[in-house]
Amino acid sequence: MNDNFSFLGLEQHLSSARQVNDMASMLQQQAEAAAIKRRGAEAQIESSKILADQREELEVMRASINALLKHSLEQAEQQKIKMQERDKVETERYRENLRFSKIAAWTGVVGIIIGIVSVVLQFTI
Repeated sequence: MNDNFSFLGLEQHLSSARQVNDMASMLQQQAEAAAIKRRGAEAQIESSKILADQREELEVMRASINALLKHSLEQAEQQKIKMQERDKVETERYRENLRFSKIAAWTGVVGIIIGIVSVVLQFTI
């Protein structure tokens, strides 16, 4: 009978050892699950930080681009004004040169007429 009782005690020890092993496995799995959740939460926090930094960088880029566009628009407007002023000046110069050309042409015509009259007068006198 001692043999039966000794096996019974051994079975109880084995059963207890299995329960302890199962509990240890379950605790280890829970610890691993908690660690995975913690790493997941840390990754989400890091992602949120990265997204916040990117959002700030995008705002800075947007402000820079808007400033560049505004500057470009101002330069284009200034160039347009300068071109209009230059066109006005060139138009005035063209008209002035045209007027001087007409005066020179009429002076030439008058000079030719006077020359012809003087030649005619020399031959007739």
